[in-house]
Amino acid sequence: MKSPTTTRTALGVALMASALMACSDRAKEDGSEAAHDAATTAEKVGDVAQDVGRDVAGAATDAAQSAKDTVETLDVKAALIIDSRVDASGIDVDTDQTTKLVVLKGHVPTADQKALAERIAVDKAVGYRVRNELTVGR
Repeated sequence: MKSPTTTRTALGVALMASALMACSDRAKEDGSEAAHDAATTAEKVGDVAQDVGRDVAGAATDAAQSAKDTVETLDVKAALIIDSRVDASGIDVDTDQTTKLVVLKGHVPTADQKALAERIAVDKAVGYRVRNELTVGR
């Protein structure tokens, strides 16, 4: 028969082993939960990164569109200024790349200058429609 000390020692060792196994199981559960949380967070970060990427791409497209509009506007306005037959000081030029439309606004002294300004814009803005909203007179 075993002595009470030996039995208590064996019982203590068994309890400690059981406690350690329970701690080990809890640590595994905590580790699995942490890994799941990390994966969920990584997925959310990936979604946010995709959203930001789309926003940046959209902004870049808008900037390129605006730059093309500006170049076309400057080309038409420069052609109007260079042509001495047109007083271009009262002419504003707006361009929309999306609709491929150039709009002449403002005023010119004569009907001939209005017609000539439109012809210059049509010649310069190849591939665009031109809408002439110029008024005659000052």
